Amino acid sequence: MNPAESISGLYLRLNGFFLLPEFTVFRGGSHQHIDLLGLRPKSGTEVAFNKDEELVDLPIDTLLFDSINHVTNNKSTEILLGAVAEVKANQTLEEPSPNFHWVTPFFGAVDAIVRINFTDKFTDVFVDSDTQGNFVVVGMRHALVWIRGRIKTMQTLLKLNKGESWTLSEGYLANILLLMKYDGYLDN
Repeated sequence: MNPAESISGLYLRLNGFFLLPEFTVFRGGSHQHIDLLGLRPKSGTEVAFNKDEELVDLPIDTLLFDSINHVTNNKSTEILLGAVAEVKANQTLEEPSPNFHWVTPFFGAVDAIVRINFTDKFTDVFVDSDTQGNFVVVGMRHALVWIRGRIKTMQTLLKLNKGESWTLSEGYLANILLLMKYDGYLDN
């Protein structure tokens, strides 16, 4: 995955999605590449024990889920949710997965599928629409800032530091932590 896809994937992962990157769907003699597929379990919550051995829920991005709620007309954290994500590391906002219906059978009996477009063109999260309906737009800067905030929350809440073993368990998370540690890039 390229860095923009890694950031997008980590953002979705920290928001409770199981990921399948770089998925190809086939139809007759043609195919389409989809950057990320995600599946979020119904009522799934990531938890951790704090330093006092109390179980705490780790935060999710409410802006993302408010937008998904609008698109799916559901309380998206309480349903089995599929996601089809396209990532653009530039200033374009293209129609996300114009043939996403090719991949919908792969999800099986999910309650809803949301299309998500990650782009450098915007810095926030909002709902847009195209010929196939509504989709969620996530600005890459927003995703990166939210990831940084989630990491800081985990460090504060769980009293973890950048040298703990959790930093090495997910490759791109380790890279983000090193950027934070060595050059302060994410603090700007």
